[in-house]
Amino acid sequence: MLKSWKSANLEKFKQLQGRLVTPLSSDGIVPRPSFPGVQEFYRDFLLTSANTKFNSILENCFIQEITDLNSTAFSLSDMKARETNLVESMKQKYFICICSLQLLSKFLGFLVSIPFKSEAATLIERNIQISLRSHFNPSLNLQKTLLNALVHKKLTLTIPWMVEYLAVMDPVAFRLPYYIKVCQVLYYIYRNSEVLTSPKGSLLITFILGRLFELPNFPKDLYFTCQSTFNDQRIRDEISSHLNQFEWFEDSLSPASLKKTDVLLDELELIDDRIIITCCSFLKEFKILLISETGNFGNINRHITPVSTQLSQPSTEPKVKALQLQQEDAFFHGQPDSVKKTVDFVAERIASNAVKHICRELIPSIKRKHFTVLRKAAVETMKSTPDFNNRKEKQFHHKFLNSENSPNLVALIIRDLRDYGNESIPRICQTKCTKALFSLLSEDTHTAVMKMCVKICMRLSIEKINQWLNFYIGDAVNFKQTHSEYLVFKPKQEAKEANIYIHDSSTLSPTQIIDLIRDSMWELMEKNGKWSVLTEENVLKILKRLKKALYGRKDFQTFVEKTIYVLSIDYAIHLIVYNQYLFTNTVLEEFFDLWKNYEVEDGSNKLFEGIMSCRNIQWLRYTCDSNCWKKFGNLIDRLLRGKLLEIGNFSDQCVAIFRRDLPEDVTKFLPGCMNEAIKGFNANDEETERIKMMMRWISAACSELDESENENEDYGSEAQQFRFENLTL
Repeated sequence: MLKSWKSANLEKFKQLQGRLVTPLSSDGIVPRPSFPGVQEFYRDFLLTSANTKFNSILENCFIQEITDLNSTAFSLSDMKARETNLVESMKQKYFICICSLQLLSKFLGFLVSIPFKSEAATLIERNIQISLRSHFNPSLNLQKTLLNALVHKKLTLTIPWMVEYLAVMDPVAFRLPYYIKVCQVLYYIYRNSEVLTSPKGSLLITFILGRLFELPNFPKDLYFTCQSTFNDQRIRDEISSHLNQFEWFEDSLSPASLKKTDVLLDELELIDDRIIITCCSFLKEFKILLISETGNFGNINRHITPVSTQLSQPSTEPKVKALQLQQEDAFFHGQPDSVKKTVDFVAERIASNAVKHICRELIPSIKRKHFTVLRKAAVETMKSTPDFNNRKEKQFHHKFLNSENSPNLVALIIRDLRDYGNESIPRICQTKCTKALFSLLSEDTHTAVMKMCVKICMRLSIEKINQWLNFYIGDAVNFKQTHSEYLVFKPKQEAKEANIYIHDSSTLSPTQIIDLIRDSMWELMEKNGKWSVLTEENVLKILKRLKKALYGRKDFQTFVEKTIYVLSIDYAIHLIVYNQYLFTNTVLEEFFDLWKNYEVEDGSNKLFEGIMSCRNIQWLRYTCDSNCWKKFGNLIDRLLRGKLLEIGNFSDQCVAIFRRDLPEDVTKFLPGCMNEAIKGFNANDEETERIKMMMRWISAACSELDESENENEDYGSEAQQFRFENLTL
């Protein structure tokens, strides 16, 4: 008969075999830790060997293995894992990991407690042990491991094996200060398990820690002490301070610590009845006690209550879902195996296609809708801004997106995506499931069976889609990528109007602009009338054509635009060096009007961070004309007053220049240039005034140094000049 049952239903045969083999004996609902089966041999082997060196090596091996298993990463790495058997594979991995950890920790605790397995008959002997053992902490840092589990939300993995470790410890160990702190944290988790983990995880932690507190070797007074001080703010602050020390774990979620695809165990529904029974084997004792108590009542009339009569009774959602799954299993049990395989296959394919549709079409369309609405609001605000420059449009959108009045773009997109999932996905899944199953199932399938298969297939596909949304919605719609897409987004009508009314193709191209400025610079250096006409009117004409091209054309790349602006700075310095009379105040204002419109994405102007470079100083040095240096100082003065150059940045550049070995002709003219640069600058705070005073002091000190050098014979001027010229290369 047993052989026939084995071939008919292997799972029920194993359950019956386990009941017949397992002895029907109970040690109570709180049994002591035991080593059943093969474990008893290894326990006796450790007791018999009594080898200190071997025990030390074995202890280190156990600690290393426990640490590695406790750090196991539960990740969702590939697309296949996202679509098929996602939860079941993670449950199996978690089950194997927690069983291994419980076994290793039980033997590690037994191994650590072997030297202290003695009865402390009197209070004096117990106090002596406490005083001696308080100076040494265990090799396995339980406090740090427990706090790491709190931070990484892995309590459902760490608590079971840690309780197994503590369950085999001797009673004196729980009197040590180190273990008292561990027990206080465990009691804190025991009271707050519903907040820290999922409902099933909370049930698991409550069972395991409840059993620890009821063990004979756990001091009863320690439990009541933890209970009485649970609301004590000191313990709560101590736990919070420990957690604050590990806040750097949240910032170190990098590829070296926590991968992008890692998941938090305590937030997942991985705990099922099998895991609870395995981790809390003492729950089987309840069944044994019930069997032994009800066996003396004689014959009892047993009434079979149909499951359908209980559906109308109020029940919680998990019970209803579990009951629904049982009914589905019973339904498939009466159908051919191909029916269930077909339903699973169709559900996986429909969920996969729905996910691809969401990523390729739905998310982009929702983004375009919100981008259009947000851009209209930004354009209205932009039009109401007085004296707005169209060239700063991108910077304006960047500031508007980060302003307080701007809506949370990512939250709006995710909200619409979830609304679509709640409204449209069930309807789409129903249509596709009906068509697919009517085509794949056999023609003689009953109509009621077909309808039930469609309902089950719908439920499976919707669950898989919602599961994907819950896990990967943050990756699909992240903050940085969404903001970057918004900055480059432009509606069709707006783009069409921009091309019609802003772009002017009649202006000079970038190549023509560069050639125009280059020819004028060549004429400044050669002065032979071959390249360009050197008049103030012609210089102003070149600058106006340059501004018209920069403002009128919309096909400039960022690096091309920056190159033209940098070339215009060189053009201004060439005018000062080679023909200072052309660099009038009118020309200077025209240059300034051109430069003030250059901004990078963050809204700053960084064109003049190298205005005091060695190359520019070398150009001015060859003039040997104080008026050229003063013109250069006037240029810097206009930049400082117009806030295109920060006084702090200018000060840093000057300090860097004075750290060089400057030739005599540079130290002669540079102070006058600096005085011209800062004479018109008005400081508006104490820090800026301090920098201005420092610049004046440096200028005065440099002048005094130049005068003292003129009085003395300078034997190293040629070497000094050679070193400075090499710095400009």
